[in-house]
Amino acid sequence: MTPAATPSRPGPALVVIGYGNELRGDDQVGVEVARAIASWELPEVQALAVHQLTPELATVLAEAERAIFVDACHSECDAEPSMEPVMPLAEAPLDAHVGDPHALLTLTRILYGRSPPAWQLLIPAASFAYGARLSPLTNRGMLTALRFLRDLIRTFR
Repeated sequence: MTPAATPSRPGPALVVIGYGNELRGDDQVGVEVARAIASWELPEVQALAVHQLTPELATVLAEAERAIFVDACHSECDAEPSMEPVMPLAEAPLDAHVGDPHALLTLTRILYGRSPPAWQLLIPAASFAYGARLSPLTNRGMLTALRFLRDLIRTFR
């Protein structure tokens, strides 16, 4: 299979993809972060708030210089937001399901011949109850993450 052509126009310096279920309490924090970043209206940053990671996002990633995925982290997470590198998988997944950043970067590499350097920003979460708002823990983590991302974006300029 031949990789699809990478678009000729330069893409954003950074794509931020916040994802999660807006109906499940703290699970919506990635979406909230992405919306906040989009409101900053920075020309070098594209922020996307999505319910889940889908194959269509590979096109966006193929154009990006860098990517950050933002998601809620369950109980195994630190008490503060943490960021870790995300690499494409060594082999393509056996099914077409793209549910995590690793698989999405793998699909991007297969389709476009490249995937951007990427990281996952995980924000601690306490409650995934239906209809709940962000817990105090997750709200604090979101504010910390937004300050961190604002500082990080300044370094890209």
